[in-house]
Amino acid sequence: MKEFPQNSMLQVNRILKISEKESDLIWEIKAVAIIFTICAHCNTVLENNSLPAKTVSCLLGSFGSLGVPIFLFFSGYLFSYKPLIKCIQTKIKSMIIPWLFCGTLVYLYVYLRKGSLSISTYSKWLIGIDTYLWYLSISILLIVLGECICFISNRTGINIRYIEVILILISLGMIFLEKIDVVNFHPYLNIFRWQWLFLLGMISRETCLVYWIPSNIIPFIFGTIVLLVLAFLGRTISYWSLCWEGAAVLAVMSVIMLCKCIERSYSFVLDIGKKSFSIYLLHMPVAGITANILNRFYDLTGLATILRPVVVLMITYFFIRLADRLVKSRKTKSAVQGLLGIR
Repeated sequence: MKEFPQNSMLQVNRILKISEKESDLIWEIKAVAIIFTICAHCNTVLENNSLPAKTVSCLLGSFGSLGVPIFLFFSGYLFSYKPLIKCIQTKIKSMIIPWLFCGTLVYLYVYLRKGSLSISTYSKWLIGIDTYLWYLSISILLIVLGECICFISNRTGINIRYIEVILILISLGMIFLEKIDVVNFHPYLNIFRWQWLFLLGMISRETCLVYWIPSNIIPFIFGTIVLLVLAFLGRTISYWSLCWEGAAVLAVMSVIMLCKCIERSYSFVLDIGKKSFSIYLLHMPVAGITANILNRFYDLTGLATILRPVVVLMITYFFIRLADRLVKSRKTKSAVQGLLGIR
């Protein structure tokens, strides 16, 4: 295969040079992102609940729309070009197998109770049509996009940055056309809605942007206050909100700044970040059960509602750790980790 031009090779391979400190920072950020993601799946409260509970529900809903942008940004940030065969082999092992295994387990949990098992519902479930697994379909498409960008740069000699900027503009243009109802895509399985975040991550790595972002907790606190005010007014920020793209960028930046404020890396937080993929794959039943149980009680203060994501996270994390610890054989342990996506 033809070699990359030297400037493109430097841009693509710079991703491999990650210090231990930067690696810990990214795991901490992913720990925050998975909490945000869980918020989206356990925030629903009944109409007859208290005002504080409804306010917290709206707040969690807003946080819930800001977890995926962080994951997509860092997917691009951590992207590195690999030859096609090696890329396929790597992703089958690290993503496809746990996706199929854990996705099947959750599917069976949901549809065995419904009594409507079928090839059609199973296929749609795994692809992510009206299910939480849409994120994995989009992730695969974005990896393919990254590979294509590198391939085009390789063959044409065009600087990778130029290609990325053009694709970001196309992505934002398509989002605008969708907002004004000129074009219509599946609400989640629309790569144009998400690719600009992935591409911003790639550019950020090329420019070492994360190094330049200062540590500051104030933007995160200010953003939370804004979301809280909106929640008190009964409003949430969602993927379909007019200002969501701006909120997504601010969320990524503020979470990076927040995590850079943490001078000491706590092993517990790092481990949650490292297991965030497994937690994502397996948290849905726990989120559903937790919300169902807590909705049977009147939450006067909103405290029980705001603690839902923490409860879901801890229970899911506990069972993943338990599954990992119970297996003693090295070979079996490796197989279990591979099936559950433990990294």
